[in-house]
Amino acid sequence: MCDNLQMEIDWIQELENYRAAKSLKKAAMARMFGVESQNYNNWVYRGSLPKEFVEQARAIVFSKSRSDNVVNIQEGKGKYLVEGVVSIPRLNVSASMGSGALYQEDHIDVIENMSVNLEYLRRTVSFSKTSNLAIITAYGDSMEGTFSDGDLLLVDRGVNDIKLDAVYVLSLADELYIKRIQRRPDGTFLMLSDNSKYPPYEIRNGEAEKFEVLARVLLAWNARRL
Repeated sequence: MCDNLQMEIDWIQELENYRAAKSLKKAAMARMFGVESQNYNNWVYRGSLPKEFVEQARAIVFSKSRSDNVVNIQEGKGKYLVEGVVSIPRLNVSASMGSGALYQEDHIDVIENMSVNLEYLRRTVSFSKTSNLAIITAYGDSMEGTFSDGDLLLVDRGVNDIKLDAVYVLSLADELYIKRIQRRPDGTFLMLSDNSKYPPYEIRNGEAEKFEVLARVLLAWNARRL
């Protein structure tokens, strides 16, 4: 057990078991963590892993049944993942699907990450690049029928204009919305709710300065109580 970390898992033992199973040298293990070989040797000698490397260790140890090739792919704030897996940050943002919520810069703070198979993403959705992907939580019921209150939404922050009729995260007059946007030939936009009890709203040219596209919603992970 790693008493110094007060963890239920002995990460050093798990890493050494993994290394033996893969016939890897300690230098190879060190490279996975982006440290010198001596650092890894010291961890093994002490029998404890520094806290800041626990998440990297978790990704390596629990990848055993999924991949034979472990590399240090750096995504976001230094997350090291299995090859073929992308770490998508979940953002602390109250995105309203109802009457709107005040948009503030501090809403974009990352609170956690979701690891998703990259091949699945490429097969399922089109996106600008992995570093622009994020997860937000939807609130309200105006998009009921497509996704619901509390669902996790995958968004592409690299999309900042409307070229296709789709669902977007947008700021209008300092309020944040998740709505379906329809572009009209005259340059105006129609903001639509998938829940019929919410009427459409026309965004006219005079509101252009107050209108900003923050991201496009790519898909929803729907959680249902069973």
